[in-house]
Amino acid sequence: MKKFPRQNEVYTSNYFAVVDPEECAGCETWIDRCQMEALSMVDEVSKVDLDRCIGCGLCVTTCPSDAIQLQKREKEIVPRRIRPTFINRS
Repeated sequence: MKKFPRQNEVYTSNYFAVVDPEECAGCETWIDRCQMEALSMVDEVSKVDLDRCIGCGLCVTTCPSDAIQLQKREKEIVPRRIRPTFINRS
């Protein structure tokens, strides 16, 4: 997944992470937790790259100051239906 420049086009949820800069302690505890590398530090505050964030919530459960929360997307995303490739169609 990390090879894709915009992971949220391959996999996504109806949520995305947001950071409250007033609550962010700049502790960087989420660095090893975010599997999509969607978070970075800018001016000692966590910043979310929405092109990489898939809304999994791993960063939320890691943040000790509760500065990161999941926010519901305004427009709900309905997953595309993918036909299984293992079905014998003969």
